[in-house]
Amino acid sequence: MAVYLSNAFSLQMQGENDCTTRKCSLEEAKSVIINLVSGPYIDRESEKDGSDAVYELTAQSCVGHADVAAVLSELVGFTVPVNRVSITLQPEDTLIVGQYIGPRLPEGCSVLPEGARIDWYLVSCRKTGAVANLDEMRKDFYHAAADMEWPNIGEKKLREATKKHFPQFFEEHAFD
Repeated sequence: MAVYLSNAFSLQMQGENDCTTRKCSLEEAKSVIINLVSGPYIDRESEKDGSDAVYELTAQSCVGHADVAAVLSELVGFTVPVNRVSITLQPEDTLIVGQYIGPRLPEGCSVLPEGARIDWYLVSCRKTGAVANLDEMRKDFYHAAADMEWPNIGEKKLREATKKHFPQFFEEHAFD
């Protein structure tokens, strides 16, 4: 399972696999790309207090533009190397995307200009058909539940009842 950090997501990156994408916060993005590499398990803030914990950016950078890498570095608190490469995600890989939204970055910029922002996304890669298989399994489950337990109450009420009584089947990675 590889973890990548990029400033964009291209459909070419998913190759023959299925990918799901969702927005995330900067804090969630940091929790995926930055890890404790040595020292005791402690809060990241204590690193500034002189403890012996060492955190590193453990995601592989796929950021191809120096100015965007500088802005991302400022936001995540670690140097994001410029690394202009093409990647193809494999099943179980994760890509964090820091998508720059705003006017063209001035050359040499390392902070967000006024009116600009970074939107964060988490892209998860699965084997081809995994998402479709999950949808098919849910559909089969609805039908089985209707046949066994609930009389003709309609699909909407059946979905609600199924979700209420079997929430584990509706989690993102329920059938991975």
